[in-house]
Amino acid sequence: MRRRKGALWDVFISHSTKGFEGGLAHQLLTRLITDLPPRAIRVWADKKKLRQGDAWRKDIADAINKSHVGIILLDKRALGRPWIYKEANLMEGQPKERHYRIITVLIGLTRQDVRDHGNEVFVELVENKQHSVVENQPGVEAFLAELLDLMSSVELGLLRADEMRLVQMVAEHLPEDLDEIIDLTTWFVEEPHPPPLLAREVLAHLLLKAKLEPCVRQMFVDAKDYFLGKQNPAALKRLVRLIAPSWIPLEDAAPIVPPAGASRRVGVLGTIADASARGAITCETGKALVRRATHWDEHTCDVWEFGQIPTGAERSQELSTDLDEQLDYWARELDRTKYIVLEAGRDESDRLDGVRHVHNQWPNVVVVLVIGPTVDPEKEQFDSELGTPTYYRTRLPRADEARANQVIREICWHLDIKHQGESA
Repeated sequence: MRRRKGALWDVFISHSTKGFEGGLAHQLLTRLITDLPPRAIRVWADKKKLRQGDAWRKDIADAINKSHVGIILLDKRALGRPWIYKEANLMEGQPKERHYRIITVLIGLTRQDVRDHGNEVFVELVENKQHSVVENQPGVEAFLAELLDLMSSVELGLLRADEMRLVQMVAEHLPEDLDEIIDLTTWFVEEPHPPPLLAREVLAHLLLKAKLEPCVRQMFVDAKDYFLGKQNPAALKRLVRLIAPSWIPLEDAAPIVPPAGASRRVGVLGTIADASARGAITCETGKALVRRATHWDEHTCDVWEFGQIPTGAERSQELSTDLDEQLDYWARELDRTKYIVLEAGRDESDRLDGVRHVHNQWPNVVVVLVIGPTVDPEKEQFDSELGTPTYYRTRLPRADEARANQVIREICWHLDIKHQGESA
């Protein structure tokens, strides 16, 4: 589900209307209303003086709740207007998970003026949030140029909503200070220019796009003092787990999510081996494939790494017993889509035993079958044996898995946290 067509971001502008015409605040408001929409930024700003009655309250609250960014035009008039305070308070009260951004524009005011006025919400905004100062007409132009340039994060705006949620989860663990963000962004672009309202999200997106190349490790080395000083071990582990599957291209991972209504739900993950990284893709990579495909959406999906399908005498009975003992309670709880990762046995009959058992016992569970480099997933005869098409087959390079694992191990070493093998 993509963002609403025609607009990347919704912006709510809070301002005073009384005695407003002709001043800098009025000029700035007019330019924002004119200049933002062509940049795919939708603007909500009350110019009809609806605030004189009660009817405005619900509309304004709804507009703030639907917006991504709040801009507060704060001049001497606005400082004394109760509705500006109420709107700012609504912005400040947005749920943390929305990552709502507020930018306050001081028009003819200084931070000391705001402190002297004494309104706690306004003081909090200028002390601890992004703010700008406009003192004259050139200042209006400078602010507009900066805002238009820095808010035009078209790539972020075009992300799917579920991928944006992953970006936001990663962003929670990154620095908030803009200068620190810019310093870290230099590992991914030569001249970083992240928007101040979405700087952490831009850095998080670049971090995920880098797919655990060496620059990712170097970013963590460069920011080691920040992460060790500001994050607890549990948060650091969470961050590493979130980025660990990012080496898997999303276009390769996404089809592992089965088609709606699929009754025999199995995807096959094969291995591309080379001389530098022999062996099969691991079960951990099967799990990572699901994490990447579902954007770490733990509210709607869950994945269990079962391990290798047993081979040899009485393998079918052994497999059935092991699956039932370990998975039955988990698999029958259908609050979320369930994925089970099975590492293939030595021959096709072993693999079919595992898939059949899962299908028979838990028809709603998706099987991710991991196969080694000696088998071509395209030539496996699952379709005829299982009586239904295998909906998804792909292969990932063993060398990429090994490289990603090494980067994760090095990051964990620098952050002094235990590597749990979540990356691949």
